[in-house]
Formats: sequence, structure tokens, C-alpha cells
Amino acid sequence: MSDKRPAPAGTAVISDQAPEGSRRASAGSLRVRELTIALPGPRGMAEVVDGVSFDMAEGRTTGLIGESGSGKSLTAMALVGLVPDTAVVSGQVLLGEENLLTAGRARIRQVRGAEISVVFQDPSTALNPTMTIGDQVGEILWGRGVSRAQARERAVELLEHVGIPDAAHRVGAYPHEFSGGMRQRAMIALALAGEPRFILADEPTTALDVTVQARILDLLGRLRDEDNLSMLLVSHDLRVMSHVADDLVVMYAGRVCERGAARTVLRTPLHPYTGALVRSVPSVRVGSAIADPLPGSPANPFDRPPGCPFNPRCPRAEDRCRTEVPALREIAPGRLSACHFAEELS
Repeated sequence: MSDKRPAPAGTAVISDQAPEGSRRASAGSLRVRELTIALPGPRGMAEVVDGVSFDMAEGRTTGLIGESGSGKSLTAMALVGLVPDTAVVSGQVLLGEENLLTAGRARIRQVRGAEISVVFQDPSTALNPTMTIGDQVGEILWGRGVSRAQARERAVELLEHVGIPDAAHRVGAYPHEFSGGMRQRAMIALALAGEPRFILADEPTTALDVTVQARILDLLGRLRDEDNLSMLLVSHDLRVMSHVADDLVVMYAGRVCERGAARTVLRTPLHPYTGALVRSVPSVRVGSAIADPLPGSPANPFDRPPGCPFNPRCPRAEDRCRTEVPALREIAPGRLSACHFAEELS
């Protein structure tokens, strides 16, 4: 496993002994710097997330995209301490000037829900089947000294806010009484109950029908704008990203291979992997189920090939690509790529 990387210049980390009020007052942004996660594998510890950096800008949606196994969900869960106990994590997750990676479990429990909330992929497993939807929302509020009557009233407001009809009646329903789309709306209501400023949405529409997906994505976009939230959307679906993401972080084999404004990245990719993802998106005008399939299999982060991890699948690969790991560098203002030949793609 490689040595830990130094923190970027200019980033400060306040100690765990800082007063609670000063922590919260300084928490105006969420920045990820050189996040590295190592897990035990067949050959010892392997960095399955390797040096990932990005910002969650206020009022914007940052899309984290890549094939299965790219490390995107593990990256998102690390922001709120939901990584395996066997993981070794380094780098910085800066909430304002506080590094959450060194904040301790008690502090992370305070952050979850109140500062950063998670919308999980499958609400059927994330929601408690033995509790009503109203009680699950209320459980978040009771810890803040809110009475049960006030919590129920607030739960109704939140269910109305996410578009659940007849919320005053449905607040007493159990998760199995909701459809898939309604359960996901209830999950979003739970995420909003603590009035967070950051939402992590991990594949929030994967288990839903296409028409329901569109409504959930529109809902997330509306809530982001109305509540001025910062959102991290994790998905493997480029069509989802093109619909809602403002900024895009493309991951491959645990590393960031491209970063930039979503519309620009999708229009003019500066990494061969991003370009291959764009070409693989099917269209209703194309007879094939996949427009231009990406050949080969994703690189195994536990056993990456030498050099650029994408080189076995890349049509542009040269000898340099098989021996030298390309650095993520700025090719144009706001555009970063980890390809030796990114300038030729621009």
C-alpha cells in the first residue's frame, strides 16, 4: 500500500476539542481531499479508493459515476463513516474546516442526519418494516427534544413536501403499504427530517421503473433548489447524470479519471473511458440495446494493471500507458483528466 498523501496546501483541520458552536459555524462546504480507502484482499491490503478529491458546491448536484466496482458508493459512504470496520481510511473530508475522518464516532453520529443525510439505493431494506413511516421520521426528531405530537405534524409536512398524497393519513402507514416510488419518497423525507445541508443519494432510482425514476429525479432537483441543498448523486447511469448533475466526477478502478461541469464533460470527454461511457448509452433511435458497447471487463481494484488502469480496454493505449500512471491534471479551466493524451481529445 502506498504512503499516505500530504494534505493539500491551504486546508486546515480543527481539533476534536474545538467548541461545538465554532465547528458548526465554520461548516459551510464539504470538500473531499485525497480520500483513500484500503481493504484486505487476496494479496493483502489494497487501495480500492485511491486519492479521490472533489467538492460539493452549495446548491449544486455533483454526480459520481462509474461502472460497478469503481469505488463510487464506497467513496460516498466514507463521507459519513459508513465503511467496513476492516477499512483503512486516509485523506480529508472537510466539513467547513473540520476533518470528519478524524472527528470520532460520536461526532460522526451528530453529523449524520443533522449535517449530511443519505438516501439509500433500496428503501425496502433501508426503512424499518415494523415501524410506521411517521414514527421513522419522528425518531429522528425525538432526539432533538420534539414532542411526539410535534414530530407527527412535522412528518406530515415532510411527506407533503416530497409529494406523497393524503400525507395526514399515509403518515400512519407501514413501508409495505407504499409502492416502490412512494417508499423512495418516504426515504427522502427521512433524509430531510434533520434539515441537513448535504444529501448523499446512492443509486436512488435503480430499483424503480423508468417513469418513476424521472419523477424521483425531478423531486430531488426541486428539493435541492427549494432548500438550497448540496447533493452528491451516485449512479452508473449516464442518462440519470445528464438529467440532474451540475458537476461530474468519473471514477474507474477506484480513481478519478475525469472531472468537470457535467454538460461539458458529456459533450467533450477528455478521457477515453468517459467517451466510451457516452457512446455506450442506448438511444430509442438505435436498434441495438447498447449503442456502442464498451469492450472488456472493468479493472479489479484489488489487482489493477500497471500504468493506467484503463489501458487494457483503451483503443488509444500506448507503451507509456502500460507503465506510467497518469496524474489527474487540469487540461482547461475547471476540466481535469487523468489521461496522458487528454490534450489530443480536447
